[in-house]
Amino acid sequence: DNCAVGKTSPAGSTVSTACVACAAGNFAAAGDALGCQNCAVGKFVAVANSATKATCDVCAAGKTAAADNASACDTCAHETWQDLGGQTSCDATTKCTSLEWETVPYTASSDRMCRALARCTAEEFEQTAATTTSNRVCTTLTQCNEETQWQTTAHGSTWDRVCQDLTACTEGSQRSEEHTSELQSPITS
Repeated sequence: DNCAVGKTSPAGSTVSTACVACAAGNFAAAGDALGCQNCAVGKFVAVANSATKATCDVCAAGKTAAADNASACDTCAHETWQDLGGQTSCDATTKCTSLEWETVPYTASSDRMCRALARCTAEEFEQTAATTTSNRVCTTLTQCNEETQWQTTAHGSTWDRVCQDLTACTEGSQRSEEHTSELQSPITS
């Protein structure tokens, strides 16, 4: 008699009652004269299933089996990933540069995604600084109304300009103008 799935007969035995379970990481098809066979790299048979498996299971994405005869798959290590099943190694993750931010973090089965940081224009200021996982936020500069406001604080790369309303003149008063030239002394003869 032949042995059942996941079992093999000891060397030289042809009696099904002498069949023994295959060890973890091995499999046997029903009546397979080859006996228990090792799982190939990228595949496994767990200890609990070895006595009932006619084939090996494929390691899922994010996991690998680098050696044959595996009883389990290894999860990809820190900063590595693998999007295909049945693999023997994981790939290094993408590293975002100093001019990029991480839009999607990596997992054991997917790579990290990076995107270029926003660049503020001459008409914008940086309202929120960039981090490794968030883009900088650029905001349009406030424009003072030349007819009704004056600029009290000039803008910088990380702050907006500040405008203040002009004071209305009351009857009998006048608006003073700022002079940029020095006063000249009167000519005497």
